[in-house]
Amino acid sequence: MSDVKFDPVTGKPITNQPSSGYNFDPMTGKPINQEANTSGPKFDPLTGKPISQTNATNTYGNTGTYGAQGTYGAQNTYGAQNNSTGTYGYDPAAIEKEQNAQNKKVALIVLVLIIVAFLGLAIFGVVRATQYFKDKIPGNTTQITTDDNPMPDNDPVDPEPAVEAPVEDPVQAEPAEQPVQEQPAETPAEQPVEQPAEQPVEQPAEQPAEQPAQEQPTESVNGQAKEVDPNGLMSFHIGEKTFEVPMKVSVLLDDGWTFDSNTDATEKLGAGEKGFYYMICPYGETSNVSVDVKNFSMNAQQAKDCYITGITLYDNDVRKMGKDIYIQNGNGVVKIGSTTQEQVKSIYGEPDDISDTSVIHVYSYYKDHDVSSDVRLGISFEEGIVDYLSFRNDNEPDDVEEVEISGEKPDYLNNYVAPSGLGYDPLSGNFQVDGVAYTLPVPLQVLSDNGWKYDVEDEYAVGAGEGYVITLYKGDLYMTTTVFNYCEAATYLKNTIVTSVTTNNSGHFENKMELPSGLHAGMSEADLLKWMNNNGITNYDYSTTTEIYKIPFDQSADPDYCANRYYIFIEDGIVDSIDITNYGWLRQ
Repeated sequence: MSDVKFDPVTGKPITNQPSSGYNFDPMTGKPINQEANTSGPKFDPLTGKPISQTNATNTYGNTGTYGAQGTYGAQNTYGAQNNSTGTYGYDPAAIEKEQNAQNKKVALIVLVLIIVAFLGLAIFGVVRATQYFKDKIPGNTTQITTDDNPMPDNDPVDPEPAVEAPVEDPVQAEPAEQPVQEQPAETPAEQPVEQPAEQPVEQPAEQPAEQPAQEQPTESVNGQAKEVDPNGLMSFHIGEKTFEVPMKVSVLLDDGWTFDSNTDATEKLGAGEKGFYYMICPYGETSNVSVDVKNFSMNAQQAKDCYITGITLYDNDVRKMGKDIYIQNGNGVVKIGSTTQEQVKSIYGEPDDISDTSVIHVYSYYKDHDVSSDVRLGISFEEGIVDYLSFRNDNEPDDVEEVEISGEKPDYLNNYVAPSGLGYDPLSGNFQVDGVAYTLPVPLQVLSDNGWKYDVEDEYAVGAGEGYVITLYKGDLYMTTTVFNYCEAATYLKNTIVTSVTTNNSGHFENKMELPSGLHAGMSEADLLKWMNNNGITNYDYSTTTEIYKIPFDQSADPDYCANRYYIFIEDGIVDSIDITNYGWLRQ
């Protein structure tokens, strides 16, 4: 065998050197201080172990330890630790080829470990995030725990030696351990047991149970959903939504309806008072729907807090809303724009009343077929087809809240100032009876304090804005009066105010009342005209049919529409009775 040596880097022959010269590490190219021995054994260039003739064919890689440790060159394991004397005998080309193959293996192994480490970190992050949301969002039903299960399946790319090697090399311990951490392994193991078992049971149990309650078009739109009978005489349907009259105005407001005017919603209605408004429907194009609004409370209420007792829906509303409007009972459905008269009769029977003119043709159906009932369904036809539905129900709903009646005297009654005498102003609202002068309006209590009585309990409740006609008497004198409650809250009769009094010429109510400038019942019509002329009263109205003179206190006002006025009734050329009404300072 030739004793020629070769430069391990260049592969060129090296001339013989003294035994004390340098040999070179075949991998690093660095000189190794060793004595030459031309007759010594040959060494494996990678392991540095002697090569015998019997094992030279199986020296490389059979242990599977190449690269798995990730310690390439760091330990200087390739021949550097072999201090035995001797020279290297090898083929530089073969070594270079083997080295290239080993480098490729090393690069591949490095890449595999990087991927394994990255997957381990990613899976660990997912598991931790999953665990976080599981802890923070107890009700979360969108968490899918089985997504974490494939993590163990990624382990085969990390061979068994890769698990052992990091134990020996602290530098690689962390990346190698992450794929087999206990926490990620436990989370998938626990979640499939707990959540798949619980969630499929809980979710179907809760959701279907809530869905019907959440099907709020009827409940939320109606506010009285449990009481609404979809087949009732006063029930109607707009698309999928059902309504019933009477209903709170808030039912429509909550559904998106609005008052046509900004001030309508806050307009005050007295007890039992009804207002007529237009409301704008939110469906489709703008559609103004006519509604009747009534206050069933004893206290004054804003229109928006009252009840809808009437509503009329036209075929034009159907077109604008883009929804069917219909009614139904056990016999069938009546739909605006398509149902015929004969079909209506077959479903609802013969109408209780028919309005048939050149302008309208309406069938009316009343509750219990009683035409005096306050509950009425009107079905109008145009060319034999239903063109509108009308609903009226003035009966008080069951859910009207009772109010507490205050017995305290309202403050506004203290504004009354009694006149010093009858005076001479014919349009002052003053009157005198039984020798005492009063002016309208006058608190009922003032008359009571002067001996006038009435056969109604003092604790009789009077709603806000309500008025009553009562008869006052004192001895053999009787006087018809009208009293009102001008508070926004209900009160008792004793706390009302008188706005109107009447005097008669004869009979039970001949009370001898005196009025300014000589006006009195029993005077002739001719004297009445002189009285008006003498007092400069030129604005008045007279009806030959009713024989009533209407004289407004405001001479510039329309006699037919003036609240403060005289109504003077003539019979046989004599003033038979005089009715005086004056709200005076109440409306100032």
